[in-house]
Amino acid sequence: MQKKDGCVAKFMPRFDGPFKVTTAFLETSTYTLCLPDSSKIHKTFHSSPLQPCHENNNELFPSQALERPGPIITEDRETEYYINNIIDEQT
Repeated sequence: MQKKDGCVAKFMPRFDGPFKVTTAFLETSTYTLCLPDSSKIHKTFHSSPLQPCHENNNELFPSQALERPGPIITEDRETEYYINNIIDEQT
């Protein structure tokens, strides 16, 4: 969201995340977040710009449903998927 990125600020999302809180400093009201390694910003924030994450109710708000992540491509150019559970089988 830098000026050099070529994006207009009013079209950028206002919030990013959710990110896991790794450390809370209650004396100074600051929190350290687990940000991705590609992030070039400092990982400690004051509590004022932070907001709690609320799960989306897909039945009430289907247009706000998050897309499922795509497959993982390995170094061998093979596709991997993580399986949460098996719901049916075919013989």
